[in-house]
Amino acid sequence: MKNIALSISVILLLTNDLNGQSLKLKELNLGLKEGYNYGFYSINDNHLVYAESYTNTVYVFDVDKNELIHELKISKGRGPNELNGIQAAIYIEGRIYLGEENEFKILMYNTLEGTYESIVNRYISPSSFMNYKKRLIIENGIASKSLFIDAGLPINKNPDIKEFDFSPIDLLSEFEHFFFKEGTQVVIGDKMIFSAMYKPDLYVFDIPSSTFVEKISFDVGSVSMPKTVESGGATFILSPDDPDIKTNGVGYVDELSEDHIILLSTGKGSERKYSLNEILIYDYKREKVVAKYSLGFKARNIISGDGKSVLFDPANMKSYLVQIED
Repeated sequence: MKNIALSISVILLLTNDLNGQSLKLKELNLGLKEGYNYGFYSINDNHLVYAESYTNTVYVFDVDKNELIHELKISKGRGPNELNGIQAAIYIEGRIYLGEENEFKILMYNTLEGTYESIVNRYISPSSFMNYKKRLIIENGIASKSLFIDAGLPINKNPDIKEFDFSPIDLLSEFEHFFFKEGTQVVIGDKMIFSAMYKPDLYVFDIPSSTFVEKISFDVGSVSMPKTVESGGATFILSPDDPDIKTNGVGYVDELSEDHIILLSTGKGSERKYSLNEILIYDYKREKVVAKYSLGFKARNIISGDGKSVLFDPANMKSYLVQIED
């Protein structure tokens, strides 16, 4: 297999301390190319999965070894082993799971056998994948449900599908617009934490009991509702003005307490104390920011799993592993 990884590794040390610890960004040798469109989807088993949309190519990168281990070009189309786009992807025990949300399709590629398995299910629209104790969590983009699917079996032969209420979708009871369910998730132990994209809220969810635990709403000043704009028969949703924390992702690393999460801050109000392009370490039990770090660049999102988090800097085509060290 052709290895496109670069040989240079850069480490950026950010200055703030968290209980005597420093946050460090280690550049991953992904070999990203200018003019291409990359999406980052998941980290699991120390493997980062990302894809390039123009070529429909999926990459699996070993974070510990800092090297590319799989490069898979997916044919475009609607055939059994084809996808027109990729909205979700994860690597679990030698299998690459790929989801195309609009086609209600999940494709599994077995890297050991070189074989494909696929399923089309009009009730499952995969918008993101997560792993929980060797089980694949699929966020279903068309309903207020999420599904557990046993990732140890070919997905279209799986007898063990458990449906549970995905409590962050309580957003739908607050707002009539469907898109408020969009956001990012991270699994920490038995908890799933969901960061809403269009509203500055966090939702904490207990996976084993399928129970919503708590909702955390950040201050939005005088603005209590997101704005909507009607145009051409469609409804466009705008973010609330000037929240004190506007997030574009939630993450976690093993060196943190399980009560501490990473928030990628992407905006500020005129009199707020959190500025653009910062990482916030947030204690969701005490509902308090305990540390903040200035990135020096605008990260598009944060991807987390397995106690690791990765940031993507699209302007410079770089990606960084987030580390906290003594």
